[in-house]
Amino acid sequence: MNASVIRIAQNINLRSCKEVINGTLLVNDGDKLFYAIGEGQYLCMFRYGVIGFFGISVQEEKAFADQVVPFCTQVSEDPFREEMTVVVTEETDRVEFNRISLKSADLGAIKIVMINLAHSVVLDDYTRITENLLEDTNTHTRYLEEKGRISLKGKKLIRYIARVMNIKNRIAENLNILDNSDITWENERLHRLDMELKINFDINDRHRYLEDQLGIVKENLELFKDIMQHRESTILEWIIIILILIEVIDTFWLKFY
Repeated sequence: MNASVIRIAQNINLRSCKEVINGTLLVNDGDKLFYAIGEGQYLCMFRYGVIGFFGISVQEEKAFADQVVPFCTQVSEDPFREEMTVVVTEETDRVEFNRISLKSADLGAIKIVMINLAHSVVLDDYTRITENLLEDTNTHTRYLEEKGRISLKGKKLIRYIARVMNIKNRIAENLNILDNSDITWENERLHRLDMELKINFDINDRHRYLEDQLGIVKENLELFKDIMQHRESTILEWIIIILILIEVIDTFWLKFY
């Protein structure tokens, strides 16, 4: 069987999707939907724009994606995709580079697989966004080094900082949705499978890398903001000095002439 996920958009309106998807709804917790579509076939949707397929052909994937797209915001033109082969064996669960062996394809195990795949594809997308932000910020940093002044000023800088903070908040919100703790707390098998998948996809390391990159961007922007505020403060001080000087000159003029 094949398990795959696609991040087709920034958000999916799950409530609207429930009206068009034909299948047995197994999970509905507000942030994600899991459907049984057929024998050994599952469809899952996450609020942050990811659709997952288990045991579903590529042609059927496209048909389901086309049903969901009208209920999406900020649809991606080049969506990220992640997939793995899943094999059911009589042995223990085992995670390899591009293959997962499950001793039973029960709903709990499938949910763990799909959530980790979704986690990985979301990290791919946000890593691309963050690296683009860092590259853009480095351009402004080089300009500061070469010219001795910042290229981002006023409202443009404020909006840029707000954009970084919004991305940081979205990442935190979306990755919290992917927390598997509720599923794995009371099931040792699912907990072990979850840990193996997180190691295989480098989930924790990639998350830390993402946080570090965003931290660097935020630190640079804070520096730009401090420079801008210092410059504005200096200008204001000179304006006050000039006004005082004019007042003094005017006083002397009226007194002696």
